[in-house]
Parts: sequence; structure tokens; C-alpha cells
Amino acid sequence: MWHTDNMRVFVPLLLRDLQAERILATEIVTATYPQGKAHPDEVEQAEYDACLDASLASLELIRDRWDEEPVKRRTVAVAEVDAVDEEAENGYYEIGWDKLRAIFIDDDDACDLITGICLLTDQDRADEAVYDLVENHPLIWFDASERIEVSNLK
Repeated sequence: MWHTDNMRVFVPLLLRDLQAERILATEIVTATYPQGKAHPDEVEQAEYDACLDASLASLELIRDRWDEEPVKRRTVAVAEVDAVDEEAENGYYEIGWDKLRAIFIDDDDACDLITGICLLTDQDRADEAVYDLVENHPLIWFDASERIEVSNLK
């Protein structure tokens, strides 16, 4: 186990996962920065990087399930936990919603681009579209109390 006083984890999800009984994910991303007293800028950059990595993992979840369930918004849950097992138990990390601190979701403008990414078969074009998504469509922050409301976005 990794132990900290509070560990911030970034969890890639599908939008519908926000309606589950608890956060259930196959992957989590943690912010890494120097131990001890990290400069606030280092913490901010590390958390930005972790959120970005989780958003790309969410995009992979979307693309992997596109034929079954086309979802058009990357979703990242941010939680504060005491510790995280290095390996998921039974293939899943389970985190209670009481640990949720924020949610990041794509805005309406990103939906068409995500659809295009999921339908592309040319890797170079897909890479360019993902770059465009990351550079020009930052995720929107939502408070944890808005979880159910934002889970109903289309």
C-alpha cells in the first residue's frame, strides 16, 4: 500500500459510472511530486498531469466501448483517499462517493471531436484529433455535489 495523510487520485470513468453505488474503476492515476514540502506550483502541475492522464484513459474507455454505448464526454473523478492498494482487488479499485472531491467532464464543444476520434481508423489522424482535444478542449470542473446532475449529460 501507498500511505499518505491524504492521497489525491484521478479516476478515469464513463459518464454513466457516476450513477453507480461507489466509484469502481480498473485504473487510477496519482499525482507524483517530490516528497515532503512540494512547492504549490509543483503540486498543481503534478495534479494537472494526473488529470490529463486520467482523461486520456477515460477516452480509451469510451473508444473501447463505442460500439456498445457511444459516450461523448471524458469523465474524471477526483477523490481523496487514505491509501491505495498498488493492485486493484478483483480487478477494480473501489472508492466511496464520500471521498469524491471533484469531477472533470468535457463540455458540449468536445462531443463531436470525441465522436470523430472514436470513428477514426487511421492512427495518425486519430493522434492529431486527440492532440486537438487535449489542447483546445480542457475538461470542465464540477463540484462533487453535482455528481448525479452531471451524470445525466448527453
